[in-house]
Amino acid sequence: MEDGFLYKKYKPREYTILEYYEYESGAYLPLCSRVNCTHDTETCTAVRLGNNAETIGRLGDKWYYLLWEGWSYGFYSADLDGQNEQKIGSIDHTTGRVHIFFDNSCVYTAEEPVFDEETEQWSFDHWFAGLYQYHFDTEEEELLQPVVEDGSYEVLGKYENQLLYYYTESKDEPFILRALNLETGDVTEPLGKTEVHIGDRLSENYFIYRILKGNSFQIMELNLETGEQKEIMAGKNMSQSFFWSQNLKLITLFDQDGNYEMYQYLDTEEVKQIRKGTYDPYYTVIEALDDRVILNVYMNKEMAENVLAEISREDFLSGKDNWTLLEY
Repeated sequence: MEDGFLYKKYKPREYTILEYYEYESGAYLPLCSRVNCTHDTETCTAVRLGNNAETIGRLGDKWYYLLWEGWSYGFYSADLDGQNEQKIGSIDHTTGRVHIFFDNSCVYTAEEPVFDEETEQWSFDHWFAGLYQYHFDTEEEELLQPVVEDGSYEVLGKYENQLLYYYTESKDEPFILRALNLETGDVTEPLGKTEVHIGDRLSENYFIYRILKGNSFQIMELNLETGEQKEIMAGKNMSQSFFWSQNLKLITLFDQDGNYEMYQYLDTEEVKQIRKGTYDPYYTVIEALDDRVILNVYMNKEMAENVLAEISREDFLSGKDNWTLLEY
């Protein structure tokens, strides 16, 4: 979102609250307009949506989201302060994951268990998966890619008129990267049959992905505009996560004991280590602004409770941990 982002704050064994952080002012508020609301029960819009709404997206001056309604999902919209909620339409799927919102629509995946007529039981070892687009103006669902048995779709995002997604034909096959031209319907495979992995990252016109070399991952970058591929970093035998934006590119390597190494990918195409240590508390980068970095900080190793924090960009890149926890 251009002027801020939504954030889910978890209270262990209690509730989840949906909050909004505004970039320019630094304001950090629950998605609720009720005066004197304590934001701790589902009478609060921020708590009700935090507990129940699937992925929420902003289109113009409205939020759009998916709510489970027993045996199917309903699409809803609300004002930016959470008021004036109204149902837009329904989709007849038992599972659904909304991935992106654009052009008065959203794209989502759905997986349906197979019903075994002999045993008269639902089989969760087999399923049908499809890739769909829901148009809010016409209240119609469009099948973007064929329904496949035991396969899977995972949407990465959109670049120009291309929808980027992972695809596998079956649960025994690796994921590959596909691009669907939303105007023509043509499908291409930008990396051919190269295996990609959940957790790889699409950012603007770059796709950051990993190639397994022996026991380590090699970190690569694909320029979707030019088709150029290049190595970002030689891999290590550690797990990886990425934060990749126009003004800050980070690679974090971590092991099962909670030790981590964080690297910045510079404009000079060099990799510089900026932080190293043990996650205590554990944190991830949510957003990088010109003057500050916004963090999601987990307050215990079980990651059951999290808070939002900010730190100056200079301090973050110099390895300091003097962040400020944000409270509304």
